Amino acid sequence: MNESDRDRFVFETLHREIQHEVGLVANRMTWLITSQSFLLSAFVITGGAGHTYQSWARWFVPLIGILISMLGWFAILAGLVGVRRLMVEESTRFHSGLLGTLPLRRLPNLVDLIGLMIPAVVPLIFVLVWIIGWLLANR
Repeated sequence: MNESDRDRFVFETLHREIQHEVGLVANRMTWLITSQSFLLSAFVITGGAGHTYQSWARWFVPLIGILISMLGWFAILAGLVGVRRLMVEESTRFHSGLLGTLPLRRLPNLVDLIGLMIPAVVPLIFVLVWIIGWLLANR
């Protein structure tokens, strides 16, 4: 394998790893939003008049929602750190156009950073929603 083939292999491997990490972040976001929708539905339904588990659900469901949101946040942050690390590695190795014809990535610009920020912020929004819901349900 000559140096050009090795560079192409490394570039393609880094690119696949970036795609894989982005896919994991997307899966974690889907999982988080789906789980939160079920928990929020349970929380709202148990707040209805005459429900026998009202007092239990007022404390337990928000606690579970906060814990799942925080775990999801850590998992998403881990994926975003991996994406960032791989993007920097790819850009550092191939910034001078060593491969010529390959589509070179660049370091994330403002638009990329905003796109990466959304998955990092959504779990915190859920935590805030759960805290507000918990405070309102227990006043």
